Amino acid sequence: MFNEEKVAQMAGYLLQKRGGRMNLLKLMKLLYLCDREFMNLYDESMSNDLWFSLDHGPILSRTYNLMNGSSDKPNEGWNKWISDRENHDLSLNFEPSEADFSELSIADLKIMDAIYDKFGHYNRWQLEKYTHDFCPEWTDPKGSSIPINPLSLFEKLGRSPKQLEDLSEWIKELDDMDKIACHMR
Repeated sequence: MFNEEKVAQMAGYLLQKRGGRMNLLKLMKLLYLCDREFMNLYDESMSNDLWFSLDHGPILSRTYNLMNGSSDKPNEGWNKWISDRENHDLSLNFEPSEADFSELSIADLKIMDAIYDKFGHYNRWQLEKYTHDFCPEWTDPKGSSIPINPLSLFEKLGRSPKQLEDLSEWIKELDDMDKIACHMR
């Protein structure tokens, strides 16, 4: 189930590594690559977000909406952690301590550290090009947006037909649980 607090902490962790401020496109690409690597290693999403292909590459859809000001929680979640966009940049609202990252597991942190170590020095355009060239699940939407099916992503990550069948059942169970949880709210 999507957790706004967790994606805010993911963004906050990467922003902190960058000195507290980063271009929105660069942050989105780093978050996407973290989620993609988590799926590759653990067969599930770190963010529990929805993935879409946009002109500038793949994105985490709900996180992108938060980056564009869609949170309705004034002093919690995204708005607690991340400032409103300013000239296409996002900034931390406070200097977090290690204890503030309570939603992030050790596995989450290791993957985010590895992705930042590998790609943190890339600028936004280099990251966009990288995701176009090396994320085969991305499809050029030609000015629109196209959902990225999790099974398609797993297929591109090299899963066998049997693994894809098992993952399909697991994804359906997760979707069913998510629908039940949303209905109960």
